[in-house]
Amino acid sequence: MTGLNIFIGVLVLLVSGTTFDKHAVCGNVETIDGQLVRIVDKCTPGDDSTCPSGKCCVKEGLAYIPEYTGPKPAYQIACKPYRQQGEFCYPSHVHTNTHTNTHEICPCSPSLNCTSHGIFGHCQ
Repeated sequence: MTGLNIFIGVLVLLVSGTTFDKHAVCGNVETIDGQLVRIVDKCTPGDDSTCPSGKCCVKEGLAYIPEYTGPKPAYQIACKPYRQQGEFCYPSHVHTNTHTNTHEICPCSPSLNCTSHGIFGHCQ
C-alpha cells in the first residue's frame, strides 16, 4: 500500500465516522425586537464596558448553508477582541474607536489607529 492509499483510507474512515449536526446552534437563542438572535455573550453592541477588558461587543450577521434545518438567527451578539496590528478595520469616517457607526467588527486596539486605504484600512 502506498502512502497516498493509506492517507485516503484514513480520511475516508474519519469522514465516514463523523456526524454533523444540522440542527445545532451555539449560544442561547432569543427574540429581540421581533428577530431571532444568538446570544453568545450577554453584552450590548456599542457599549464595550459590557465585555471583559480588551474586547468589544459586536453584532455579527449570520449566514446558513442550505442543508441547515435548525433555527436561523439573523445575527449573534458576542464579545470579540479589539483588532490588532495589521488587521482589517474601518477608517474613522466609517468606524470610530468608540464604534458608534457600526457594530459588526471591533475597532483597533486603543493603542492603534485605523489607517485608511480607501473604504477599508489596517490597524497600525
